[in-house]
Amino acid sequence: MGGSYERGCYQEAGRLLDDNPDLDAILCVNDDTALGLYEEMKRRGLVPGRDISVLGFDDTRLAARATPPLSSVKADPMELGNVALKVLLNKIEGRSVCDMELPTHFVRRGSIAKVKQKIVTEEAGKASELADAYFGDIYYRYRDGEQADVIYRLKDSFIRLVDLLEEAAEGEELLSNQAFRIEMAVDEYIASGAITYADMGVLIPNFQKIFHDVESSVSNIEKRCELKQLFANIYCKMLQAMDNRWGEDMEYKIREDHQTKLFVRETLLFEKGNDLSYAMMIGRLQWLGVKNAMVYIFPEIISHLARESFVIPDYLYLKAYLKDGVAISIPKLRQKVSRNMLFRNNVVDPDRRFFEVMLPLYSNENLYGVVLMDLTEKVFENGEFLVNQLSSAAKMIDLLKTNEKVQQKLEESLAVLKENNIALDNLSRIDAMTGILNRRGFMDAAQKMIDRKDGTVYVIYVDMNNLKIINDRYGHEEGDYSLKLIADILGKTVEGRGVAERIGGDEFLLFLKNCPHYWAEKKMHVISAKLMAKSKLEDGHGILARVDFGIAEDHCFDGTEESIHRLFNEADRNMYEMKRGKK
Repeated sequence: MGGSYERGCYQEAGRLLDDNPDLDAILCVNDDTALGLYEEMKRRGLVPGRDISVLGFDDTRLAARATPPLSSVKADPMELGNVALKVLLNKIEGRSVCDMELPTHFVRRGSIAKVKQKIVTEEAGKASELADAYFGDIYYRYRDGEQADVIYRLKDSFIRLVDLLEEAAEGEELLSNQAFRIEMAVDEYIASGAITYADMGVLIPNFQKIFHDVESSVSNIEKRCELKQLFANIYCKMLQAMDNRWGEDMEYKIREDHQTKLFVRETLLFEKGNDLSYAMMIGRLQWLGVKNAMVYIFPEIISHLARESFVIPDYLYLKAYLKDGVAISIPKLRQKVSRNMLFRNNVVDPDRRFFEVMLPLYSNENLYGVVLMDLTEKVFENGEFLVNQLSSAAKMIDLLKTNEKVQQKLEESLAVLKENNIALDNLSRIDAMTGILNRRGFMDAAQKMIDRKDGTVYVIYVDMNNLKIINDRYGHEEGDYSLKLIADILGKTVEGRGVAERIGGDEFLLFLKNCPHYWAEKKMHVISAKLMAKSKLEDGHGILARVDFGIAEDHCFDGTEESIHRLFNEADRNMYEMKRGKK
């Protein structure tokens, strides 16, 4: 039936049980689905193997640890991957492709109902003759050469134990006389990894078969009782070893959970959206057994929807790599890599032989790049989690990078705005025609000098006498020229000792500090002389710009607004006194 095939398939399992109340057995597409069915059956008070037989597929480790242990079908994933690759290569190269069948192994455990049958002694075989078959049934996961040395030693200890049990049963001596040798053989068998590598769902059932095989050769009732006690002791040792193994598994799980938390935390520990963050992203992959990895990022984020064709860019950027467990960031000038060189990049080790897996870095429809890394058993088991975590890190780096660009543009805009504001503020303090300070700029500059309440203060009022005459006779352009000339001479004359302002029209104001009275008066005569000289020579004009001035001073200036206005008024009166004196 259709629906979810994951462990959370409770609704689908419930519907199947409701629609088929007389079911004898259920075949599930995988062990995950079967374990979801377990949960729904438990909720209804049904027991797998007693009420309904359940069969999974894939033979995961969780299947053997389920209660009751789940019967399953094992297919070798390495062989499946190898054949699938060959089929793919044949298809790419245009060769014919045909369907292929791979051998599987049926693993019977407690979820399949037992078939009642009478054990016939005459049909039982010798345990020593069946030892290879029993061993293969218990340790089928390692029959293809994986952990070859360990499994060889384990098999040797298993066969020795079976031989000892059979010899003891067939001999004339009581089993109690050989118990020590058998217990030593049991301890050696367990120490060799009997529990570690066994499928726990079939270990005890196979030893029950061994017991029946051995018992069939014993006719003495007393010896049969001893044999039962001996096997009971063997079961106790196995159960104790299982308990120890489960304790170790719990400790391992706690360590793995801790490593996972560290990985989650440290892959997102970066604060900057730069290339160093990619090195931090892959720096904790050692807990997965990964020693070598490379992070490739696309030139631009690729938006890719389901069912759309995908074309990998012509080049990618190698941001960082992991070599022998050490994360290294790549300089920008060396990052660009052709797509044809992704699997032949020699930054890690050009001569090593390796198995690698390429994992996508994505968020929804956005693709950021790929990670190429060692394919280890832990990567195989945690692939989905790993992709999600590394993709989150890649997305975070991209967001930080975007944020930093926005922040940089904002800071640049603020800097430009600040410069513009300064420029506008300066313009608001400058007289547009003459270029010297206007009233606002003059008051701010004078106030800074006033704040330092020491020394004598002078205010000089300057008035151009003949602006109207020049405007009427020569035009306003000549009048403006005269005003600019006066402003230029005034500004240069008081530079370093005070400030100059154009009040408006033909009136100017000077503010001086810390200079003797004779210097201020002398400077005004120098200004008049400079005006006369420049007026006669500048651009060949014969126009003469004349000024009158009045000086006011205060030897005990207190800086108050009242004092400032008093000085301005006094200088203005003295200037008009000078004008009247010339008439």
